[in-house]
Amino acid sequence: MAQVGMEIWVIDSLAGRRSLVTSQLSAMGYPALPLDPTDRFPEAYGRAVIAMINDDGDVVDRVLDWRNQRPISCVVYSDSLKAKRAAELVRRGVNELMDWPWQQHDLSDALLTARTGLSSFGSAEKEGTSARERVEALSPREREVLGGVMIGKTSRQIAEALNLSHRTVEVHRINCFRRLGVNTTADAVRLGKVSGCFKFSIEI
Repeated sequence: MAQVGMEIWVIDSLAGRRSLVTSQLSAMGYPALPLDPTDRFPEAYGRAVIAMINDDGDVVDRVLDWRNQRPISCVVYSDSLKAKRAAELVRRGVNELMDWPWQQHDLSDALLTARTGLSSFGSAEKEGTSARERVEALSPREREVLGGVMIGKTSRQIAEALNLSHRTVEVHRINCFRRLGVNTTADAVRLGKVSGCFKFSIEI
């Protein structure tokens, strides 16, 4: 169930998809408020907000700009997210990126990440997290993608091996790097090796 005092907004210009996402969240016990990007966002009065946002126009930037006023965790989804745009969103502080359409377990994982982001809002980042803990915190798919990266494969090669689209692999790769707390491929590979627990799960 949603946390007391927490709101979930679904911001999408497509009414049908907005309604579908709202219904999915409701079925999971997360009552959500559907909003069109042109709507005036409601005052949260200090309550924490998880914003599920379709990446369309400047709506993501508008929500991120509110972060200095209230706890907001952003989950951005798109059916055409480019790697460059995804990297920009991560740098801006988006908590999770998702491909549309998604699987139910992907939505559950995204909400967990978003809620974790809310729980640490305004506090200093915890230090001393081991490489092992960070690798173990990755989703199974993110570990598969990291495995391909560690053996020197390109995103297209990984996509072919996992029967995924190139764009989907790029999104997993960006989410993986963000969760590991690294910005470069070299750092991701080094951290994976240092963890001592990484198991390659794909053969290319």
